[in-house]
Amino acid sequence: MIKKVDLLLRWRLSLLLLLANVAVFAQNSFGVSGGGGFTQSTGFRAALPVEIRIKNNTALFGGPAFLMRRNQEIIRKLDAARDYYTVETNYLSLPVMVKLRLDWEPIHLYGLFGIEVNYGLRMQATGVEDQTLFKEKLDFDHIQLSRLDGGVTVGGGFEAELRNFRKIFADLRYYLGILDIDQSPDGEIFQEGTYVTLGFMMPFFQPKE
Repeated sequence: MIKKVDLLLRWRLSLLLLLANVAVFAQNSFGVSGGGGFTQSTGFRAALPVEIRIKNNTALFGGPAFLMRRNQEIIRKLDAARDYYTVETNYLSLPVMVKLRLDWEPIHLYGLFGIEVNYGLRMQATGVEDQTLFKEKLDFDHIQLSRLDGGVTVGGGFEAELRNFRKIFADLRYYLGILDIDQSPDGEIFQEGTYVTLGFMMPFFQPKE
């Protein structure tokens, strides 16, 4: 697991260094986005995306995000005497992806692939007891779950340009965790999820027409 963590961190550092090196020459933009999952495993997601254009059809795409994930496998680590039905984890996320775009007017299609590193902020279980809904805050260390999660993300979507170099976008992404977050020796738990993202981007500096 340590080797996988080191590898993920090295990839992220390499991509961030590349991002810094091309920032002076690239056409940069930032924005806001939000969305949610198609399945129970992924909840609400909000992000502050940044795009660094390397070439006309190639860019680095990422930025900090807040997301919620649900994983039913975590329930087996809780008190079996209580009736839990879901566990939700809030993560601070940093995806760094390569974006490849097809220039088809008036809508541009694009693909995404890269890595994502997540840090668990809070975990909460929900259940029913005596016909009453209850919520219980969980401690990562107590139930032997790692706060650190990481994996790969792939996806695709489309964007449409607006006035003054602004644009809107929508995409579908799939995340597959490659780090086992279960720190106990008797099992393994991996995060995954499919979600849709809608967003708006604008340039850092207004280019000349």
